[in-house]
Amino acid sequence: MSFADEKWAEAEAVLHQRKDEFDWVLVPREFQGQDGKFRPLEYSESALPGRVGFLCHKDFSGQLSSSYRERTGDAAKYRFANEVFVLGGLEDQTD
Repeated sequence: MSFADEKWAEAEAVLHQRKDEFDWVLVPREFQGQDGKFRPLEYSESALPGRVGFLCHKDFSGQLSSSYRERTGDAAKYRFANEVFVLGGLEDQTD
């Protein structure tokens, strides 16, 4: 899927470039179905095993569970950010 908006397209490209850093990536519905490791943002409520990352629209970051937001709120945990999206992961992940 490609998005006409420059910020969506940039996020999509970075997501596909960096997805191998994670076992699972929590993504908005627009990205679901593009890869078997992509899961809905709502999965932040459950404990997925392994290295979990997230691509999140800044305006909808509230879809992540509060405990997940607390653990990923530090900008040092981001791998990418533009004016619309952030891509990040948990620091204390295990393989």
